[in-house]
Amino acid sequence: MRSHKFVIIMASLTLAAVCMTGCATTDDWFKGLLGVSTASVESARKNAVSKVFDYDYIVCYEKMKKILEEMPQVSIYARKKGLIAVYYNSVNTTPVGVFFKKIDEKKTGVEIASPSSSARDWVAKNLFSEKALPEAPKEVGILDD
Repeated sequence: MRSHKFVIIMASLTLAAVCMTGCATTDDWFKGLLGVSTASVESARKNAVSKVFDYDYIVCYEKMKKILEEMPQVSIYARKKGLIAVYYNSVNTTPVGVFFKKIDEKKTGVEIASPSSSARDWVAKNLFSEKALPEAPKEVGILDD
């Protein structure tokens, strides 16, 4: 009985050590396990599409959030300073990040990033037109990049 507990404890400690030695922090690893990590949209930001809006930061953030809430097949899964992360549920579940940057008192930059250029472009088309469009074509959401 004692050796059984020892094996379980050693296996647990080994698994924890392996999980924590990667390049992702423990927090990122845990969020990935739960399906709420924003790491994939943050790393896709280098290929983001962007637009500057003539709204202050708070107004722009609220307008974009409202459009995202109205979009079919989109669900917000994370919000933090400067970011709203959504899942686009079409063929599969694809993460898309909406990043905000204050340009000045009356202008805000919005960047849309995703591992999928088609999902990125679909969300951008909605946000940049400032309205929730009808359902996207079925091919949107496939991880294509």
